[in-house]
Amino acid sequence: MGFNTQQAAPTGIAQYVAAAFAYLGIPLTLLSVLGVYVVITALYALFTRSQTRFSYMIQGEFGAQMREKLYAAIVNTNWLFFSRNRASTFTHALTGEVERVSYGTQQILQGLAGTIVLIIYFFVAWELSAATTAAVALCGVILIIVLKGKISLSREKGRAFSQDTRDL
Repeated sequence: MGFNTQQAAPTGIAQYVAAAFAYLGIPLTLLSVLGVYVVITALYALFTRSQTRFSYMIQGEFGAQMREKLYAAIVNTNWLFFSRNRASTFTHALTGEVERVSYGTQQILQGLAGTIVLIIYFFVAWELSAATTAAVALCGVILIIVLKGKISLSREKGRAFSQDTRDL
């Protein structure tokens, strides 16, 4: 934690933690620091659980609304359009494609939450060690550049999978 009672006053993040403990009137001991850590970890777990439940709720409602709108559009379409298409096309749209869009929505929501957490972690890590954080960030950028081709390939495979499922 960076606390050493034998030396001068704490610096960096330890200074902020010591000030917070002093403000709350909690003695700065190993037991109190561990207790606060457990409380913060439990609150984080509850927040993550709530965020995940909310994300899945949005995903489910979004998928249900899409299915209802698509079903209404199919029911209200003109007979000529309906007769020119295979029934499997409509079935695939109502099941597979809506499910994929619903899953994509959930992934976007998780990505946004993950980005917010990443930004917070980045600033905390930067405060702890700017050099190490910069090195890790550079490795991350290099990894993204290296994996760019794989992402494109994955996107192409997804399109091909969708077409194959539609044809099937």
